[in-house]
Amino acid sequence: MQTAPEDAPKAIDSAIALLKQIRDRGITQVELDTAKRSLISGYSVDLADPSNLSSSILDNDVLGLTLEEIRQYPEKIDAVTPSQVEQIVSDLIHPDNLVIVTAGPGNGTPTGG
Repeated sequence: MQTAPEDAPKAIDSAIALLKQIRDRGITQVELDTAKRSLISGYSVDLADPSNLSSSILDNDVLGLTLEEIRQYPEKIDAVTPSQVEQIVSDLIHPDNLVIVTAGPGNGTPTGG
């Protein structure tokens, strides 16, 4: 997330509130469908750039994935179900147990320990 330094506390609070909302309420089918469309359409546009395509090929090679993964990505994203999202949120999203890191000009007072 990027924001002006003076807006950082508000931006952090908003992000935490959103994580709590997702954890407590989940997401709707409409939200999931919108996210899928965005990821799939953006992926196609990204792969039209030779630099992005070569980066995807290299990333897959490093991860031990085949070239077929590049072709299958849209179908895999489209196959994601609300229950899969709920499981991932349950496993990974813990708004009360976050490490928050900021960078930029500060007030000179160190925090943390």
